[in-house]
Amino acid sequence: GISHASSSIVSLARSHVSSNGGGGGSNEHPLEMPICAFQLPDLTVYNEDFRSFIERDLIEQSMLVALEQAGRLNWWVSVDPTCQRLLPLATTGDGNCLLHAASLGMWGFHDRDLMLRKALYALMEKGVEKEALKRRWRWQQTQQNKE
Repeated sequence: GISHASSSIVSLARSHVSSNGGGGGSNEHPLEMPICAFQLPDLTVYNEDFRSFIERDLIEQSMLVALEQAGRLNWWVSVDPTCQRLLPLATTGDGNCLLHAASLGMWGFHDRDLMLRKALYALMEKGVEKEALKRRWRWQQTQQNKE
């Protein structure tokens, strides 16, 4: 798909993240978010065939329809048409899809080397947030058990 950036760019980005420790366990956050959010370019300037190809490859259409029909996504456009619509990015459903999606949003490529997963594990295992995360998880489990 389109999200497969050139191997040299992806390799450089991954080595940068690896050399900074992958996050977790320190006060420094090397997994930086860009200053602006991921945005698709204006696709209306392209012909219909190309625009359709890009949209099929990048946007998860079934999820978009489901979320919009449930009133969970883009409801604000009916309130204020000048508001920008959000689109769910397509990603692989391999059990690591949440972190693949985060990687797509942050860097524009899938997290094939599981750098975010490793950083999340390190945070949950050794990070200063470990106990707070554990308390929150226990509270959620208690709420589910009550139901």
